[in-house]
Amino acid sequence: MKMNYKKIFTIGLALLLLTVILVPALILAQRKGNGSGNGARGFCNRVSKISSDTGQKFGNQNAKLEQKRERIRERIEERRQERDQKYEQKREKWDANRAEHFAKLDERAGTDEQKRIALEFQQAVVAAIRIRRDAVNDAIQQFRQGIEDAKIARKESIDDAIIAFRASFEAFIENAKADCEEGVIDAKTIQETLRNKLKTAKQEYITARQEVEGIDMEALITAKREAIEKAQDDFKQALEQAKNDFKADFPEDEDDEEEDEEPED
Repeated sequence: MKMNYKKIFTIGLALLLLTVILVPALILAQRKGNGSGNGARGFCNRVSKISSDTGQKFGNQNAKLEQKRERIRERIEERRQERDQKYEQKREKWDANRAEHFAKLDERAGTDEQKRIALEFQQAVVAAIRIRRDAVNDAIQQFRQGIEDAKIARKESIDDAIIAFRASFEAFIENAKADCEEGVIDAKTIQETLRNKLKTAKQEYITARQEVEGIDMEALITAKREAIEKAQDDFKQALEQAKNDFKADFPEDEDDEEEDEEPED
């Protein structure tokens, strides 16, 4: 079963987007009337509490995001372990079948020369299998490391966008508080200015988020697939050569060596 990494990453991004959209919405939702009179003056009375409440909301959302990221990491690791265990069991089965095949081959080897040829054939097959498995394991490891690197880069980009938005938000709130305390600018203008600044900051975050979503994982998937296909093709060629060398000096073997397929993660 393949993991939908793009879907997983989008979940985290959606949670963060929800955070930065709701923060300015808290301010707008508390505004009563059309922004004049008691509604606007009430905004100046509330601005300090707004700063405290939204700061706490940022902290809560960040904690939820980290919890969600951890659950995602755990699910990915569990599925990887399940796949690794599944393929290890398959490999053990292939090895057992191969050992049985080799045992029958040894029984057919009547002379020392035939025993030598049978041994060389077995060694060639085992070597080819080892090379293929090492190549497949390396391809899977490179793929997984690429995923981890992309996730780290994605996380850093998301966190940077959130930090930038929060810094802007806090600065805008402080400016609004200062303007309210000075009393030079009317409350309606302060509220409208804050709303417009937050709208701009939110749009800047959305733009940054869209750029983060543009990270392409297809190259990693293609590289892994091509590496595994090459490992399988190289193995088949090595196995065919071993068979040809073997059949040239040994009675025809009716049971072909099992050409098992390796996992793709």
